Order: sequence, then C-alpha cells, then structure tokens
Amino acid sequence: MKPTMALGDFLVAYLRKIGVTHLFGIPGDLVLRLFVRFGARRGLRVVTLSHEPGVGFAADGYARATGRIGVVCVTYGAGGHNMVNPVAGSFSERVPLLVLSGGPGDEERKLGTLIHHQAKEIESQLRIYRELTCAARPARRRPHGRRDRGTSWSRRCGASSVPGISRCIATWSSAASRSRRRSSRGTARSSSRARTSTTSRRRCATTAARFNASRRPLVTVGIETYRYKLKRDVQRLAETMGAPVATTVLSKGAFPEDHPLFLGVHIGAISPAAILRRVDRADLVLNLGAMRTDMDLGSRPPPVARDRSIWAVDGRVHVSFHTYTDVHIRDFVRGLLRTKLRRHRERVRYHDNLPRETPRPAAPLEVTGCSAR
Repeated sequence: MKPTMALGDFLVAYLRKIGVTHLFGIPGDLVLRLFVRFGARRGLRVVTLSHEPGVGFAADGYARATGRIGVVCVTYGAGGHNMVNPVAGSFSERVPLLVLSGGPGDEERKLGTLIHHQAKEIESQLRIYRELTCAARPARRRPHGRRDRGTSWSRRCGASSVPGISRCIATWSSAASRSRRRSSRGTARSSSRARTSTTSRRRCATTAARFNASRRPLVTVGIETYRYKLKRDVQRLAETMGAPVATTVLSKGAFPEDHPLFLGVHIGAISPAAILRRVDRADLVLNLGAMRTDMDLGSRPPPVARDRSIWAVDGRVHVSFHTYTDVHIRDFVRGLLRTKLRRHRERVRYHDNLPRETPRPAAPLEVTGCSAR
C-alpha cells in the first residue's frame, strides 16, 4: 500500500487483503466513483443485480456456500434501506456480511437541503443499521497513522461474524498506517485472543472437569461452529469425548450425519421421542454454538436445566451459573482439544425426524373455506 491513497483505493486493497474476491451491488449516484474503483482490474469480480434485496440475499447465499464474507455495495437511502431485510436475516443467522453504502459528503451537508432518498435525517440510515449489525460506522478521513474506525470492522467483529456497514465517499483520502499492512491472518481473530492465558485455561479446565465428572454427557452442535469453519475441530472434540452428538435444526449438516456418534436433530419438544429421552437423561449438555431461539428450541424454553448445561455462543461461555465473557467459540473449542478429557463410551443410534413411510390420508384432501363456483 502507498502511505496515502484515496479511500476507495484503500477499501479495494483492504478487501483484497482479507481474501475478498466477489462484490455484490448496484451502482447508484453516491457510489458511482467507488464502483469505478471496484470495477478496475484488481481481482474483484463485481456481480450486479436489478434490486437491492436480491443483492443482499445473493451475498448472503455466497457467504453461506463459501464460508467467506459477503460484501455488498449500494447507494445511500433507497439502496441502504432496501438492504435492511437481508442484513437483518444475515445477522440473526450469523452470516458474515459487510455492506458499503455511499453517503453525502461534507460539501453536500453544507447545502442545508434534503439529500436524494434521505429519510427523516441524514444519519437515519446509519442509526437503522446500528440496530441490525455488530458495527455500523462512517468511514471518514483521519490524520496519518490513525486507524479509521469505519475500516476496523473485521477486528471488532471477529472476521465480521455478523454483518457490518460502513458509509464511505470514494474521493476522501485515507492514511494507510503500518497497522494496516499486517498480515490478513490477524483479522480473523476475535478480541478474546488478548485475554490472558490463565483465564483461557481456567474456562476450558472448568468445562473439562465438569465433563470428566459426568456419566451421561451430550454434545449439541450449533450454527456458529459451521460459520466459523470449526467442523473438523468439533468432530475431533466429539471423538475425543466419545459423547453422543445432536445438531439443531439450523445447523443440520454441521456434524457428519453418517458419523457413529451422531444422534440426530434436536428440536426441543418436537424432537423424536428417543432423542428427547436421551436429552432428559443427560447429566451434562455441552452446547457449542447453538443459539437459544424459538426455531432451535422448538418454540419452548431450553429443555436442559442450567445447572447441568454449558453454552458456548455469542462470544460467551456459560458454565452453569458462571459466565465467561469475550470468549470466541473458536478459541474455546481448540482450548478444549488441548485439555485432558475422559473418553465416554456409549453406543449411539441415529434417529430420523421424519417417518420412514408417509401415511396415506384416510380421505381425499379437499380445500375448505372457499367455493369453486
């Protein structure tokens, strides 16, 4: 990177540095210059569609399929507001998404008039996205050597574990400090790396002690393990523990379904009876990245009492009634792999959520409540 460069050039260089190869978007008035920079021959493939919601869902699908971050560029107002639904959906299911949206510059703000597609206030779009993302910040010019908060989203969110938005003007200048020239490997680490090794060992040791003392443990694998590419680590951990493994409905496929330890999909009270009995018998349930939502829990409260469960999700580890904050699930899983775990031995039988044969209705199906006449 050059010591100084246009913000648009810096964004392209920064995205390439963290491994971004595709960008989804629709050119609009306040991002035309930025699209010119994105469209230059710099290794970025620009995918355009006809409507912003389609752009958002395409980037979401790309992120799910590849495990990479989905990057979107849309204009201010009409573009940003149309992206609200895809971004909210990505946030709720932990899909990594970054939205770059154009915005009015300093000269336009001085006019004292409404901006094209402006909502209630100029900052309304920014406030909306602060409710939907892990970080919503304006990318502004900074003195040389100071990091722009709008471009530090990947460090703040742990490789953008949940969506972020940054408003930018392509013609502003940005200082490329030495901290931005570091290897992109550092952007995939959460702030839990900065915690002391003593605290890291303590939370893993506490979990290992609880697991080693249990007689009927169970492991539940959630969607966060898939989003953070922990499938192999989780499989190694499960094989080390030897405990039955269930997935949630949102994370179906995050653990190999033909694995001898796979019990099936747990969906709260509507799970197969055999899975419900095994969960009820568990004296310890280790939940790895499983969100406590109505979908994952079958519209019921968590079926396992807190005193016999450990939840690692949303940057926290809840060991019964004690909570460790600022803990990335990647660090937690890999920390457990370094602890001494007693191997549990149990014959596990897979249980399907669907009946083997679909029963035929007793009578022909008919439409009721309306007349064909």
